[in-house]
Amino acid sequence: DVYKRQLTTLILDANGIQKSGTEELAEVLKLNTTLSTLHLVWNQIQDSGCKNLSDSLKHNSTLSSLSLGSNLIQDYGVQELSSALKVNKSLKALNLEQNLIRKDGAGSLSESLKVNTTLTVLNLDHNFIGEEGAKCLSEALKTNTTLTTLNLNSNLLQDEGLIHIARALK
Repeated sequence: DVYKRQLTTLILDANGIQKSGTEELAEVLKLNTTLSTLHLVWNQIQDSGCKNLSDSLKHNSTLSSLSLGSNLIQDYGVQELSSALKVNKSLKALNLEQNLIRKDGAGSLSESLKVNTTLTVLNLDHNFIGEEGAKCLSEALKTNTTLTTLNLNSNLLQDEGLIHIARALK
């Protein structure tokens, strides 16, 4: 039907969406050619739901903004997303604020940012990246030429983490 094909933005924040809901959304994202913005903030997606969405991102060529803030996503879920970012050519903005991402997740994101050429905004506000995670991300900043905004507010970076980021920007 024509209305489904014209939808470009879908906001489903705070709806209690879990794994089974993301399974359905993943199937939609594999086929849909108009949806460019998907907001799923304040749900219960966790790592398993993140994996479902990541699998679909490997095939989707229209989604440019994905917001997964406050979904209890940990390093494993971010590893899945990072795998998708290595091949996805449409995603420009990824919001992962207020999750449970630590240094291993930051390391996975760093590896994907070294090869991804489309992501311009990455929001990691209020996670647990720490000094070691900042060091990982700084390695990607040395080579990535497309990322224009990186939000690392409230990530326990301390001076050492900041030093790594600052040196990457020289």
